[in-house]
Amino acid sequence: RPVTAQGGALFGLRLIVADLSQSSLTRVLKGVRLADSRGSSAGELCAIKVLDPEVAAQDEDWAARFAREQSVLLGLEHPNLVPIRDAGTLDGLAFLDMDFIPGEPLDQILGEGPLETPVALEIAIEIARGLQALHERGIVHRDVKPENVILDQSGAARLCDFGLSKAHDDSGLTREGEILGTAAFIAPETLCGSPPSYAGDVYALGITLYELVTGEEAISGPSDRAFRAAVSGEPQRQALRTLPGRLRPVVGRMLAVDPDDRYTRLADLLRDLEACKAE
Repeated sequence: RPVTAQGGALFGLRLIVADLSQSSLTRVLKGVRLADSRGSSAGELCAIKVLDPEVAAQDEDWAARFAREQSVLLGLEHPNLVPIRDAGTLDGLAFLDMDFIPGEPLDQILGEGPLETPVALEIAIEIARGLQALHERGIVHRDVKPENVILDQSGAARLCDFGLSKAHDDSGLTREGEILGTAAFIAPETLCGSPPSYAGDVYALGITLYELVTGEEAISGPSDRAFRAAVSGEPQRQALRTLPGRLRPVVGRMLAVDPDDRYTRLADLLRDLEACKAE
């Protein structure tokens, strides 16, 4: 993109000022909005997630799906979600325009060791509230994990990275047999080929909470190891064996191999997490 006099590059009505992160599929850039739009104001910072053009060129479906899947998230406001202000394709690049939330990624905090159980529970409760807002809108996140949670400057947990999110009833956005997400956090039924579901988000939150409390990975090793461990119920057994007190059956239920045995209503999960925190 042309470099401006301000030292950045223009991406539509945004001035790119820094790189934030990059993966095999996407790149996240820090920018400044240059005009008011969709609940945001000129001068505000944003995080722009762009699908790698090489990936889009190799698989033409990706760019279309990336943009379509995000359209359902526009305008969703919740204190435990990072708002998406715009999504679409610009100059051939599929992108998301999210608010830039100063804070610390949860995986970096976890890298310093396990959290106190009440702190871990409060974070899990706030993630669950964010998921509840998504599910009420018919959206499955599909990639809940510490890396995709930011603790903002007030200490609130914000679920972000909606690059894999999809409408619960829109099966056309994921091709048959395709698995998206991080293997250790993917529910057993999804690893076996079932479509992503609300129950899969509950499972991923259970893995996240287990790791926050213990400071250990629920599943480690390559993807084939994650598959065998998940479908055999190893994470659930670990939770029932190692977690403290009343938290044990709650996380155990979240990590049930059969999705029908997990929490089907996030309101019920929130009630039990709140009860654990109150102990």
